[in-house]
Amino acid sequence: GMTDQPAKSQVPLAASWLQAPKLSVTGEGYTGGDSRFQERCYHIASDAPDNPAPITLKFDASEQSPVHNIPLVIENFRARSLQVKVDGETLKWREDYRLGRRTRLDEPGVVLFIETEASKPVTVEITRRQRRRSP
Repeated sequence: GMTDQPAKSQVPLAASWLQAPKLSVTGEGYTGGDSRFQERCYHIASDAPDNPAPITLKFDASEQSPVHNIPLVIENFRARSLQVKVDGETLKWREDYRLGRRTRLDEPGVVLFIETEASKPVTVEITRRQRRRSP
């Protein structure tokens, strides 16, 4: 492997892939939440690229199905800046989460990677930040 950690330390990571926690998605115009094993990520879809509604994600994590970092693809979604909270705590961009744009011919999308670990239920809130306009 690509780590200098003992094999036992990788068990939570493997469990998060093999038995990914169930995800419920709430937010006006958002659907999905299925975990795609081949991609090792969750997929969410928006009904409009500029949907202003926040997204709330509830991961049903446990000892058997832990969260070990959260990879998300949000399809049909356009954002330059997001506010991301995990269990009410605001995360810092580049330090606690990363955001990338996914460009396709048919629809925009983003890839979001959230660094967090838990063996109990986790709530993630994603809000699109409004661009400031000069007066």
